Amino acid sequence: MNTLWKQHHFKHPRLPIEGVIVHQGNLQRPGLGGVRLCYEPFTEYHAKLCVELAKIMQRKHDHYQLPFSGAKAIICVSNQQISRQILFEYFASQINQLNSCYITAVDMNVSQSDLDIVAKTTPFVTNHTAVGGDPSSQTALGILNAIETVMAFLPQSSHIRIAIQGIGKVGRALVAHLQAKSIILILNDVDPAALDIYKSFPNITVSQQDSWLNMPSDIFVPCAGSHVITPKMCERFNTKFIICGANAPFTDEITCNEILTQRGIVVVPDYLTNAGGVMLCAAQYYNTDPTISYQKIIETTRVFLSRHYENTIREKDSRLHKNSQ
Repeated sequence: MNTLWKQHHFKHPRLPIEGVIVHQGNLQRPGLGGVRLCYEPFTEYHAKLCVELAKIMQRKHDHYQLPFSGAKAIICVSNQQISRQILFEYFASQINQLNSCYITAVDMNVSQSDLDIVAKTTPFVTNHTAVGGDPSSQTALGILNAIETVMAFLPQSSHIRIAIQGIGKVGRALVAHLQAKSIILILNDVDPAALDIYKSFPNITVSQQDSWLNMPSDIFVPCAGSHVITPKMCERFNTKFIICGANAPFTDEITCNEILTQRGIVVVPDYLTNAGGVMLCAAQYYNTDPTISYQKIIETTRVFLSRHYENTIREKDSRLHKNSQ
């Protein structure tokens, strides 16, 4: 592993609580990244995933010129009955050991009330009630702005179709925004309860099975956990664009991107599109104007797509030139 990335491994002496905090040790900026809670025993996989997610956070901070370095935390508990009070007090004590190198925030399976507990023990936390709460709606708004930018690159149509996988906090907020725009939606989640409320809505198709992969869409937005999209799924997608709402959505990023490129499906990466939440975290932590600069996400997505199509045209012209010789 790159020696610039430091791992702080922790394990509770009595309870089945184990995890890791990853931060970049050579920068003067504090590390900021959410804490993810997993209901399974801690393994080397979680350590590697945490490093991968911290690197994505680094790219977000650098790209949008935020005053932080990359960081992330993962806590694993093998007993869901453990008191959240005890769990997050213990996690806060681990943050304090890092001497301001890591600032925590909301991530999967962690709520605003959990961070209220953390905030009673350490100042190195955002997204708790006193500073404004959960950033999920801002993350969804950032993704929405990326979607609207991508839509300008689609052929004119009155029936835009968008598929969303993962109807958690960010997914639900994104669905609400898109419903207001009368866009046709295809929703997928492994939890049937997450889909039940949408079954009677017009312009929404819900599917818990993998048949949704073959349903035609203009844009697919993965909003589930990391390492969910497999190469086999990439071979089946019937879409034009993938806008990464989740961090590190692919099980094998290189192979998946190769398949999608061969099929003409454009992937807009996570660090460009889902930074709305981390922008809010920066504003909360430093008590600055909480207005999110979504214009940065719009401009970034537009530049990314313009360069993509310029490169595509250049490669096509090069192939035609070679064939003519």
